[in-house]
Amino acid sequence: MPLEQSKALTILIAEDDELVAAQLRINLELVGVTNVAVVSNGLDALETMNERGREIDVVFCDLNMPEMNGIELINSLGELNHQAKIVLISGSDKGLLQGSARIADARGLDVLGVLEKPIEVVQLKDLVDQFVNSTVQEDL
Repeated sequence: MPLEQSKALTILIAEDDELVAAQLRINLELVGVTNVAVVSNGLDALETMNERGREIDVVFCDLNMPEMNGIELINSLGELNHQAKIVLISGSDKGLLQGSARIADARGLDVLGVLEKPIEVVQLKDLVDQFVNSTVQEDL
C-alpha cells in the first residue's frame, strides 16, 4: 500500500480504555495512518461523526463503553446512514463480536473487520490495506 494512501485515511477510535486507545493509535501510526481522533465513549463518537462524518473513513468501535456502548453507537450510526467503515473491537469473546457485526450489517453499515483485544500491528496493517484496496476498486 502506498504510504500517501494510508496517510490520507482518517480514523476515529471509540475506546474507553486510555491505554488500549493509545496503543491502537501508536500501532496505526506504525502502519502509516497519522490522522487519528480518539474519543472515550459512544456519545462522543456519535458527536464527532455528526460533526466530521464525511471526513471519517473508518471507526474503530469498542463494544463495552460508558454512556453509549458500541451496539448503541452502531444503531445510531445506522439510523443516520453514516458511510464510514466500521471495525468492531472487544476484549469479549469472538461470538459477541460476530453477533455485533451482524447487527451493524443489518443497520446498513459496512463492517471492515472485527478484532479481539489485544490488537496486533499486523491485523491493523491488513485492515488498512483492505480499506485502501476497496477504495481503489470503487474509484475504477
